[in-house]
Amino acid sequence: MRSRDGWRLYGIGLSAICLLALGTAWWAQHIAGMAPCPLCLWERWPYRIGLLLGLILVVSPRALARWVMVAFIVVMLCGAGLAAVHIGVEQKWWASPLPSCHAASLHGSASDMLSQMPAHPAVPCDEPSYPIPAVPVSFATFDLICTLLLVVVTGFSLSRLRRAQLIFFGRS
Repeated sequence: MRSRDGWRLYGIGLSAICLLALGTAWWAQHIAGMAPCPLCLWERWPYRIGLLLGLILVVSPRALARWVMVAFIVVMLCGAGLAAVHIGVEQKWWASPLPSCHAASLHGSASDMLSQMPAHPAVPCDEPSYPIPAVPVSFATFDLICTLLLVVVTGFSLSRLRRAQLIFFGRS
């Protein structure tokens, strides 16, 4: 692989990191038995989109690589926003924006209350899940750290890619 095609290797790395994050969430849910709340499920979407963008980066031409990396940064910033909202809900700084995170209404007839019940019991969004028992850092906090690190590293790599393009094409 030529050094000026480094964005392809970076795309493989982004895809691997997103796959690792999704795999960790899957493991926590299905193997460790930690049921996700509705906000946790929303927080997985940036990693799914990031995985797709990483794969697109692998096969994209050089001219498109920069824009795919910018899109990845935007998606991860959205993920950081979701994680920040979740942390605020866990810390009880504000209520969850999702109606499925709120307690059911006790108004109306018994049939109305039964119709409002979810198909499966929901995990409340304001109770943090700690993946490492000895460390008081919730999944939402780990998610915020991971997404912000991905934004910083991708931004740094994007600036290096831009600099390499200027040097390679003789525009310094």
